[in-house]
Amino acid sequence: MNQSSNSSSQPTLKRIVGLPGAIALGLGSMIGTGIYVSLGLGAYHAQYLTPIAVILAGLLALCNALSSAQLAAAHPIAGGTYQYARIYLHPFLGLLAGILFLTAKSASASAASLAFANNFIRLINHYTTLNLPSITPTILGLLAIIALTIVILTGLRRSNQFNITLILLVLASLLTFIIACMIYLADSPTSPPQSALAQEPLKNSYQSLFPAAALIFVAYTGYGRIATMGEEITQPKRNIPLAVIFTVLLTAILYTTIAYLALKIATPDDFYKAAVSGTALEQISSQLPKPNLLITIIALGAILATLTVLLNLILGLSRVVFAMARNHHLPQPFSLLNQQHNPTFAIILVAIIILLLTTLGSIKTAWSLSALTVLIYYGLTNLSALQLPKQHRLYPRIFSILGLLGCFTLSFFIEPIYWLVFLAIFILTTFWHLLTKAHLQRPDQT
Repeated sequence: MNQSSNSSSQPTLKRIVGLPGAIALGLGSMIGTGIYVSLGLGAYHAQYLTPIAVILAGLLALCNALSSAQLAAAHPIAGGTYQYARIYLHPFLGLLAGILFLTAKSASASAASLAFANNFIRLINHYTTLNLPSITPTILGLLAIIALTIVILTGLRRSNQFNITLILLVLASLLTFIIACMIYLADSPTSPPQSALAQEPLKNSYQSLFPAAALIFVAYTGYGRIATMGEEITQPKRNIPLAVIFTVLLTAILYTTIAYLALKIATPDDFYKAAVSGTALEQISSQLPKPNLLITIIALGAILATLTVLLNLILGLSRVVFAMARNHHLPQPFSLLNQQHNPTFAIILVAIIILLLTTLGSIKTAWSLSALTVLIYYGLTNLSALQLPKQHRLYPRIFSILGLLGCFTLSFFIEPIYWLVFLAIFILTTFWHLLTKAHLQRPDQT
């Protein structure tokens, strides 16, 4: 193992990711599982108001993205809010942010692996008569995690090239879906189908936008990969803000369009039921002209999208583990770098955590846990951004204030059971902080 050092004799990561690569990291983490999972989960609550919930979540994501961008530009080091909260808030809150990030994104990665498996199985069943056992999605999800971990261990540059290729293919499949829906609706009645869920008054009110937005927000948080990998991005003061803003705006347009079209064709309850397995767009495609060809294109796009998200999540999570180990919050071996300048042990630890969560086999549970923990995490991001010195501030403070209020407000619309999980995380973090306090290294604000 190689421990390249900076002036503090700590291992550092190489800056090898330019603006296109940074955008690819963000898009690869945002345009993926969220389309096949979160939009349908949001439709359970917001019904035909789901596109509004998508926009609401997108506005919150933009506020958070601006906070993340200026923090990452001021401190382009691996770790994201784990580092920023340590610098501007308190070492304990930094540790809490790091553990929340690992929890949230490991859960998202688990959901991505299961969505990949379900889409793959649906495609196989569409063309064959195989009767795969019910445990197969979990097994396939585990294999996907192992395979992508090997890809990442071969070197970040190769992973980035692989990532950009996947993103272009995914965008092509989604554009195909959008065009097919528009052609179908042009020749069909535009009144939305009736939903059984629509009989419940609460789910048709604007109050239902908040739980929907809370779940959909998770799908936007891929811009965090750009911040957590800030130590590897060239010209960070320029490239990080540009990449973050571009990815959020493009994703918001894409998500809103797909949510609107999907609910013109399918009922919200059908959309929700399909989203629980991560196969929402495939099932909607079966109602469109030339379904066999379209299902194939959408299924392949879903497979590639979920693999792309999984790839980027493993990358981002490993950098947070690396940063935590470098600051003595985790054992030092996790900060060691290999000859390709990758944190090998950190990557392997992340893969093991995701593998364990995937064995639970529930996309909805993983997504809901991710929603609560990531909302609290980005609340800490905005709180950190509010403490930025004037010379490092790129955008008005109002964006961070709105982001802070939005994150903590939406978090209270997540089911109470997940707050019990957060309470357990908080207690464990408190004990861990006390154990590691003697070795804590608090970075400089300058």
